[in-house]
Amino acid sequence: MEMPHSGQLNRRPPGRQASIDRLGSHPSDECSFGSSRTYFAGATCMPHCMSTTERYLLPRRFTMRHPLLLTLFAVICAALASAPADARNGGLYVELAPSFGLFQADEVVIENGGDGGARTPPNSFVPQLKVGVNLFGYAGMELDVAAHGWDLFEQSRGGGGYVGGVARVTPLELLRFVIPDSFQLPSLMPEGPVTWHDRFFELGLYFGGGYTIVGENYAYQGGYLKYGMDLKFFITPFFAVGIDLPVRQALYAPFRFTHYADELGHCTDGGDAIGRSGGVIRPSEERSVDEEISFSDVGDCSSPAPSSILFAPAITITGIIDFGI
Repeated sequence: MEMPHSGQLNRRPPGRQASIDRLGSHPSDECSFGSSRTYFAGATCMPHCMSTTERYLLPRRFTMRHPLLLTLFAVICAALASAPADARNGGLYVELAPSFGLFQADEVVIENGGDGGARTPPNSFVPQLKVGVNLFGYAGMELDVAAHGWDLFEQSRGGGGYVGGVARVTPLELLRFVIPDSFQLPSLMPEGPVTWHDRFFELGLYFGGGYTIVGENYAYQGGYLKYGMDLKFFITPFFAVGIDLPVRQALYAPFRFTHYADELGHCTDGGDAIGRSGGVIRPSEERSVDEEISFSDVGDCSSPAPSSILFAPAITITGIIDFGI
């Protein structure tokens, strides 16, 4: 069997060489990345200094030793080469919304009178996850979950959670029936002016509610109302960042759980707990077992429930599946 000599090993495939020659490249135009090279098929977005030949040839040292940089470069190329952001079309989306929650809950007593005495839930970090659908760019539905906690690594840890949904409308899209296509907005991506429908931002207004629970030594549960607004900026048709300003207003049952597992506790009168005998029960390390009632008898509690509002302004990161309609 005849072994190929060194000249044959270093020779480029005829088809590849011919295609490069037709593109009119010249070795003097190449940027120097090193003597060792490898093919990179399908490269359509390359550094400015690279000639046409370099669009097919990348240094092996770059591809093998810096995979993270290569991946980041490919992502940037994909974003720059993406189609215009038809962000107002109908579609599905998943959204992460990390936030810091400001909890106005002076009547929600969660501590049993031990260390520090009676206290209410503190402000804390609130992670949120949303899954929604936008119908034809005008309105849609959104499901969301959120949680907040405190002293998570201590014995006295506590927290709360929210599960619910909202109806969301995008009123800016209605203006497309008023604003003519001849009206153009400046845009960086896609480059150049775009119509109102293809704008890079969107405003959402929403209203809804769901179920909530919060507690530490004492606990409360019930419904809540959610309302607010959000603003999204579309980087590509499939990715957006923005801000969200949600308000959750709790609608607790008028009942303070002192032993959640057994569904025992007291009726509430705002921030106070009312015993079976009708007297006010102060937070204490010792449970007033004789004054407790079952949650099944919450219908007998006629005084107001404690009130609370959670305001959790968030930075949003949204992935979108565009229906194209």
